[in-house]
Amino acid sequence: MTAIFAPSHDAVIIGAGYAGLWVAGELRQSGLNRIVILGYPQFGAEVTAEVFDDTTDLWTVYTRCGTSYTARVLVATCDLDGHSAAGFGDARTTSS
Repeated sequence: MTAIFAPSHDAVIIGAGYAGLWVAGELRQSGLNRIVILGYPQFGAEVTAEVFDDTTDLWTVYTRCGTSYTARVLVATCDLDGHSAAGFGDARTTSS
């Protein structure tokens, strides 16, 4: 029997500037409604790690305050761990 892993959100967006808000709107228009936007480190939303699990095809995003979020889609409108958000050389896609 195959285990089913349900993410806590459809998408996690890191960055609450214009780009992050625009992406959230586009994702909602495409039918994704469970979206969390992380962009305010002063409110404990500072991202400390983001990990992709190849077995579940899910991203887990960890914050400084100890909260974690899982999602099939991770969008970063800022640098992650020293990698430029503009390049996304390590972007992963899954086929349905």
